[in-house]
Amino acid sequence: GKMSEATTCYNQLAMNDRAGERARVQALVDMSVYLYNSGKTDEEIAYARTAFERAKQGELRRLAGFRLGDLLSASAQTIGEADKVIKGLVRDYPDDPASIKAYLKLADAYLHVKRPERAAAEYQMFLEAYPEQSLNERALQARAWALFQLGRYTEAVGLFQRVAEQTTNPVIRAECRFKQGDALLADQRFEDAAKVYRTLAETQPESEFAGRALYQGAECLERAGAGAL
Repeated sequence: GKMSEATTCYNQLAMNDRAGERARVQALVDMSVYLYNSGKTDEEIAYARTAFERAKQGELRRLAGFRLGDLLSASAQTIGEADKVIKGLVRDYPDDPASIKAYLKLADAYLHVKRPERAAAEYQMFLEAYPEQSLNERALQARAWALFQLGRYTEAVGLFQRVAEQTTNPVIRAECRFKQGDALLADQRFEDAAKVYRTLAETQPESEFAGRALYQGAECLERAGAGAL
């Protein structure tokens, strides 16, 4: 079928010594993408790994390496290898935009595979490595969520509040205010949580979080009153 024909073409190009390094590596990367779209995870990783091993030029190493790192970071079983590949490229090409995005995606991957402690550490290292990066707002928000999952509610509250105060995006502001309230609630600081929820509902009534904030705020006040009895 068409898939078999495509595989044959990519393999022929990848193995053609006269095609040049760029064409061969690109063929391997393209094959990896093709297999990804076909749902063949093991094969796509194998092609990306081969592309990275064969790439010598800096530009091609970045192309193949970040592709490989992206694939490996999707699984808890291979995220360790992804960490090694991505951090090696970040070390060699620290100012490349692809390095910056890949570093942040690696931290996201640790959160995705349910390793919040490692994710929180990676987000912090990202923020220290790129203090002026435009992606920092997202990194701060994600780190706050990792800290929340770890039960480090006070730290999470501070980060959610920081992002809510500095962002110019009303959707992000509302989400962070709501999560700030959630962190206070989880920490059993009911009155403080109710205040945050109420402020969100009053200042951003059009937000998708406004109705839930009113409900959560009322529940917090009820629990605060019960605790005072």
